[in-house]
Amino acid sequence: MTNEGDINADSTTNVRKNGGKKNRNGRKHLRSNEELLLDPTPSEALTSHPLSTIKASDDERGEEPIEVTPGEEWIAKVDIASQAVKILPKRLNEVDSKFKILEDFTLKENDNICKELEGR
Repeated sequence: MTNEGDINADSTTNVRKNGGKKNRNGRKHLRSNEELLLDPTPSEALTSHPLSTIKASDDERGEEPIEVTPGEEWIAKVDIASQAVKILPKRLNEVDSKFKILEDFTLKENDNICKELEGR
């Protein structure tokens, strides 16, 4: 049995003063400046080309020019759609109010309505 002041040399060989953490003061291998530089040759995708080589004319592609002036049909369709947007909420409110009225019917009245609709 050892006293408090006695230390066995064999038992302290694996003990570290810093709480068990290894000392990592050494530096990792750093690459030289030449190794860190990227490839100096530009990619083909990144090089700029004059517009004449990129864009083909409509004649070369065989496409017809697109007319952008709105026609009467298009204006009429837009007008109808805008009217529908105005009317739709009003109609939905009417339907909603009818459903609320149907809730007030008794079960017998609801059954009669169902039979009437099935007969049609």
